[in-house]
Amino acid sequence: MTKEEYIAIFLSKWEKMQELDACDNLYDLEKDIHGVCMEIGRDLLEKELGEVPEDRRKKKSKKFLRENRDSKL
Repeated sequence: MTKEEYIAIFLSKWEKMQELDACDNLYDLEKDIHGVCMEIGRDLLEKELGEVPEDRRKKKSKKFLRENRDSKL
């Protein structure tokens, strides 16, 4: 991931963060901040690892896993 892509993900959530000023109490503020942070984290992981597959239980082929393991050594 490039620096520009990383910044773009955070900038896409900027307006939501600015809307948090309208929260009436700290509980709602904490809940909304947590929600935005989870969205940012999800976007970052999807960008790094790829989209979430249709079947989350489907395993990747062993060949793919071996190639990745060997490339990191």
